[in-house]
Amino acid sequence: HLYVAAQQELKSRVRLVSRETRSAYKDIEGAIRRINSLEQAVEAQQLYMKTVNAGYPSLYNMLQVLDAEENLFIAERDLNQAKYDYIRGTLRLQIVSSEFGDEDMLQIDQWLVDGDEVKEVLTPSTDIGPKSIKSS
Repeated sequence: HLYVAAQQELKSRVRLVSRETRSAYKDIEGAIRRINSLEQAVEAQQLYMKTVNAGYPSLYNMLQVLDAEENLFIAERDLNQAKYDYIRGTLRLQIVSSEFGDEDMLQIDQWLVDGDEVKEVLTPSTDIGPKSIKSS
């Protein structure tokens, strides 16, 4: 009876780890897609901001300049949140798969403190990956 209960408990835990691993992996893929998309949004907002500033005050009024600046800050904030989600997802996947070590913690510390380019600890797939995950 104890053997059967132990087997059922093991199967239950294996299913749980498998489900959590899939979920963490999908979170990383989603974060990568958001990062790539938001990088383009930030670039577009920067270009628009330059255009508005160049046309102020003859073509644009101060309200339009402030709106452009606000939209740029919002795009940068969203990009940084996506980067944070990527790091969290990577950590979660490594922890669930029991592959998290001291080197990984040092790399994440470097990403967050130094602002160095984030080098993928895990590559979710070879055809999907962030173009450049940098702390802003």
